[in-house]
Amino acid sequence: MFYDFPKKMFTVVFWRLEKSTKRFVICYGGAASSKSYSIQQLFLIRLLEGTHDLLVIRKNSNTLFSSVFEGFKEVARRWDLLKKLDFVYGGDKKEIRCKLNDNKIIFKGVDDPEQLKSLKHGIRYIYIEEASQLYENDFNELNRRLRGILDIQIFLFFNPISENHWIKRKFFDELTYISDTEVIHCTYKDNQFLTDEDRHNMETKNIGNDYNIYVLGQWGIESEGLVFLPDEWEVCDLVPEYAKRLPYGMDFGFSVDPTTLIELFLADGCLYINELFYKKGLTNISINGNEQSIQYHLELLKIPKQSLIVADSAEKKSILELRQLGYDVRPAIKGADSIIQGIDILHSYKKKITKNSVNTLNEYRNYMKSVDKDRQYRNIPIDKYNHSIDSQRYVCLSRGILW
Repeated sequence: MFYDFPKKMFTVVFWRLEKSTKRFVICYGGAASSKSYSIQQLFLIRLLEGTHDLLVIRKNSNTLFSSVFEGFKEVARRWDLLKKLDFVYGGDKKEIRCKLNDNKIIFKGVDDPEQLKSLKHGIRYIYIEEASQLYENDFNELNRRLRGILDIQIFLFFNPISENHWIKRKFFDELTYISDTEVIHCTYKDNQFLTDEDRHNMETKNIGNDYNIYVLGQWGIESEGLVFLPDEWEVCDLVPEYAKRLPYGMDFGFSVDPTTLIELFLADGCLYINELFYKKGLTNISINGNEQSIQYHLELLKIPKQSLIVADSAEKKSILELRQLGYDVRPAIKGADSIIQGIDILHSYKKKITKNSVNTLNEYRNYMKSVDKDRQYRNIPIDKYNHSIDSQRYVCLSRGILW
């Protein structure tokens, strides 16, 4: 069994997963607890020994490669299986194929509804990485489409970031799925491969709610309804000097809403966000050195006039006036559902926000989804705490078009 792999290669979590027989397997807990590594071991074994294709899901398809696909490849390398498997990740074809039996592990994101509609019958196992990022409707659609064969299993993996998350309500608080669900809780103490230094860092470098979630594996404080969950972003001191500069983002306001200018960078796969100004009452043009103007602050910050600034396309007059001053301000590319599209792109990055970006940090802590008549969260966010975030969206939406 298991191609005679030595048992010492497997974690405690792996053995619990391997013995699970329920349709829904909830594997949750702290960081560094071997959750993802263990399910990747199990799926490779079932790829080699099974008769059905397997499916790996994450909310955003463009995060699958670095977070999951490469993890499978590393396990295969350690087990000396690379010659038995074909790893393909490009275009519409994202899969690991077993040369011995032609079984496949298929990788898909649920950010595109068509991805779900294209699911074929015959898939027996689904592994959902970072399941807490999925909306409840995403999960319901997956559950509906996985049918037609016996002993189907859906594995949900996540850190318990919110005590009010739909996963907790659906699988822990309500009785609907209790007979079909197995719950596996784990922490870093279940990972025998960690070093003493790893364990020390886990215990000493997490505080407050992060300690409860990532060390103890306990449900976190209220975050359900937040557009950007706490594990998607973090505070940093500075932007690295080697970071690649992206266009600036600008959102216009005046008496009620602020005008914002945000600079964005890419480094080490992360999106760095730095707030340059966030002010109400700004006119566009400075008259007699008026400090309450966008022009004054652009000059104060020494923003190069040739640098691209992507701004709210609804403010054509403001854009024109700034362009007449010589600044390369261009309207954001907006289409249907541009808010959701921009947010989805932001979701695809780990975001690092500089500690001086006080208003931006406040937005990330308070930007909420709207609710429907049944008090269920919708994809559409509330139009509040979003002025810096809108600036970031404008840049993201224009990627591949303006820059």
